[in-house]
Amino acid sequence: MCAALRVGIACAVAAAAACSSTRFMSNDPITRAPFGTHDGQQVELYTLRNANGLALKVTTYGATVTELHVPDASGAFADVVLGFTRSRET
Repeated sequence: MCAALRVGIACAVAAAAACSSTRFMSNDPITRAPFGTHDGQQVELYTLRNANGLALKVTTYGATVTELHVPDASGAFADVVLGFTRSRET
């Protein structure tokens, strides 16, 4: 994914989160988990959620977006990103 597209996705998610007028569903809208290694470096996966159900998963390896769950016209959530469940080297 090109850098401009990553920046665009990050801006869209930030804007959607900022527009929410309700509180987060939990006390911790950001979680962190191990994702594997790359070139001997630990890679972590951050999950960001807002009160509207939007969820973004992004790695510490180049800010790679692995999942983005958004609602469709009927309100059902779906992942719109083709991603990976772990780092390739792990």
